[in-house]
Amino acid sequence: MIILVSKDLEDFVSGNQEGFIYFSFGTVLLGSTLPKEIVQKFSNVFSKLKQRVLWKHETESIEGLPSNVKLSKWFPQQDLLGV
Repeated sequence: MIILVSKDLEDFVSGNQEGFIYFSFGTVLLGSTLPKEIVQKFSNVFSKLKQRVLWKHETESIEGLPSNVKLSKWFPQQDLLGV
């Protein structure tokens, strides 16, 4: 299987033996509409995971984002998940 993603994204998802989690609300809900407290709770939970997290979110940055989380407005979901 060939994954067609950027080198930095490929390094991020493959650079951890624990794997990665793709987190997105899809088209149902925009993460940017969530209250700041809820976003911070997600961030706090993600910081405790062994996996790396790809978080599809409409904003450029989130205060206090842990190092195991990569934030982007868009990810090549099908390529990442091998569909």
